[in-house]
Amino acid sequence: MDSSFSRRPSFHPSLRPLDAVVFLLMLAASAWGFIAFRGEAGAAIQVFIGNKHYGWYKTDGERREVSIPSRIGPVILEVGAGSARIISSPCRNKVCVRTGGIKRAHSEIICMPAQVLVIMEGGAGGREPARKSIDGADAVTY
Repeated sequence: MDSSFSRRPSFHPSLRPLDAVVFLLMLAASAWGFIAFRGEAGAAIQVFIGNKHYGWYKTDGERREVSIPSRIGPVILEVGAGSARIISSPCRNKVCVRTGGIKRAHSEIICMPAQVLVIMEGGAGGREPARKSIDGADAVTY
């Protein structure tokens, strides 16, 4: 019996030499994906109360506070310096406040008890974006 066939390689028996190359290529592709598809910075936010459009606010300029009347009380939204965040809400768990600021397009802050939805829109080019309707949204999507 030839002993060359019974000898094991010096690396882990379940790995082959090209497995490390494939692993490194996959790692590089993942890193590229995270960097390349981070999303664009937000230019404006839209605010919905229930299924009705409440307002549209640009995020450039100095920070300012906007009071949004909701069914459980006023929700205070801070808008400016390229971001938006809810700083005060009458809801019990304050998940919307703990969400923090949003800066990237298509980001959202949702306050379920107050039925307030804040959506960050992409580069609007200085004009008001088209109004979006959220009719048909249910408890899972809203």
